Amino acid sequence: KYRLLFDRECLPEAAAKRGVIGLPRVLGMYENYPFWHRLFTELGFSVKLSPKSSRAIYDKGIETMPSESVCYPAKLAHGHIQALVDGGVKLIFYPSMPYEMGDENGGDNHYNCPVVATYSEVIKNSVPELRRDVKFMNPFLPIFNQKRMGERLFEEFTKELPDLRITKEEVVSALEKAYEEDRTFKDEMRRKGEETVRFLEENGRRGIVLAGRPYHIDPEINHGLPEMISGYGFAVLTEDSVAHMEKVVRPIRVVDQWTYHTRLYAAAHVVGNHDCLELVQLNS
Repeated sequence: KYRLLFDRECLPEAAAKRGVIGLPRVLGMYENYPFWHRLFTELGFSVKLSPKSSRAIYDKGIETMPSESVCYPAKLAHGHIQALVDGGVKLIFYPSMPYEMGDENGGDNHYNCPVVATYSEVIKNSVPELRRDVKFMNPFLPIFNQKRMGERLFEEFTKELPDLRITKEEVVSALEKAYEEDRTFKDEMRRKGEETVRFLEENGRRGIVLAGRPYHIDPEINHGLPEMISGYGFAVLTEDSVAHMEKVVRPIRVVDQWTYHTRLYAAAHVVGNHDCLELVQLNS
């Protein structure tokens, strides 16, 4: 999943008519990076992704972390932003999104958790270079509504990047391809999940659904658990690779309004109906 998510061809800087745009490899980007990469590539930007997470990346951002108690994935965001700044990136895009894509698993709503939704606001007010040397864009966006998304992006580009003259037609066209890229990525994850479960059942093998948030595929955050589990001979599956396989019987006894959690409940339901699977839940 990590390779499928991030290994994407970027426009060379020399061929990018609108220059370089930096995207931090953090939090919600683990859910939506294929979408954003395709959008900005279609708009003529060379996408610069921050490096893989590491302890060195964490240390790079430690001076701007305002909270000791916020989750480790959020703390890492400071280092990723600083890495882009140190790499000479002059335009960084890190949106705020209270809602995720429309819920496909039947939840009561499709919120992002407050940290995932708005941590770019913390970054904006904590990293001095973003108020001085770098253009930092963190608009609140409705990614679940394609028409409104186009309107909002055009508004932001017109206001924040007027010299680039990005047209409404360009935004609408790029958005079409971005949503298509998102569907392609998710379909491939589901195909791989189905293939793996079928392999386990046909060969009498066992698998563990390592159920967490999207950013738990970050090796710095999952602490090597996938490799450790696979080392014992188990297949390791992500929650989004199996959550689609069955419908959860609702209502369930929780307030089911968080996109990532809804997927966890669906994955747990699938595990309960497949003897070849077990579930381990990760917390950040």
